[in-house]
Amino acid sequence: LVISGITGIRVGRIIDHHGPRMVMTAGSATGTTGLVVIALAPNLPVFFAGWILAGLAMSATFYQPAFAALTRWWAPDHVRALTIV
Repeated sequence: LVISGITGIRVGRIIDHHGPRMVMTAGSATGTTGLVVIALAPNLPVFFAGWILAGLAMSATFYQPAFAALTRWWAPDHVRALTIV
């Protein structure tokens, strides 16, 4: 969560500039890699590295990016889309 909080501002700026699609796709791939590293970690430093990757993925795929995507894609009716989520 700390890594997610630290990187969240930068991720938000990237989403504002380039849109959410690539950020969320990259975040999903990073999350998958992070979970594989966590699952297969042979020692504690590798385990922590996996959690750092997972934190990066959290900042790119959880609520903030999802809400930015909904707001962009459902621009005229974004309140309804956010309420449904």
